[in-house]
Amino acid sequence: MRGPVVPSEVDGIQHLHHRRTEEKPDSLAGGGGRERAGSLGLRVLSGERSSRSGREDGNVEADMSSAIEGLNAALQGRYRLDTEIARGGAGVVYSGADLRHHRKIAVKVLHADVEQTVGDERFLREIQITAGLNHPHILPLYDSGEADGRFFYVMPLVEGETLREHLASGPLSLDEAIRITTEVADALEYAHGHGVVHRDIKPENILIHEGQAL
Repeated sequence: MRGPVVPSEVDGIQHLHHRRTEEKPDSLAGGGGRERAGSLGLRVLSGERSSRSGREDGNVEADMSSAIEGLNAALQGRYRLDTEIARGGAGVVYSGADLRHHRKIAVKVLHADVEQTVGDERFLREIQITAGLNHPHILPLYDSGEADGRFFYVMPLVEGETLREHLASGPLSLDEAIRITTEVADALEYAHGHGVVHRDIKPENILIHEGQAL
């Protein structure tokens, strides 16, 4: 298996950390008042970064160091952020440690412009929806909050690879294809039953961890 991966960037809810849209119920996918889910940005794959010039990269490095220092000061005794592992349109993902429970974590910190769009009440509402999901093939939400003036949420740091990366090594056997499809379908059925619709199912948004789909 490859190194740590965390869910990929905006527009889906592979790990079902979602953003409710402002559409009216009769326009939502599936009808019947079901919420249509987007993403707060937890779909960021390790190593996926926005393209930048060398000068911009230098600025990002400085900003990253400053951001980590500020967040670590605010989260002292609770979490430790170590390294930026992914960056996308919605925010930045850091690897780190849960100091209370002695476990590896990934922490997603939202960009300021996303925070302004989401707002405090909406962020809390969406996190509450996510925290209520409990399924073996949906990555859990550990925690959320605000630190150093930034919204953040915490999830497991998964050792594995995306289904896309897994497919690069060769075609799946029939048994493996059926198993992965069944696991993903089961997770989607569970999410739909809780009023959440996934809008971006693709191999990049499915993680394979210890042989299981997430």
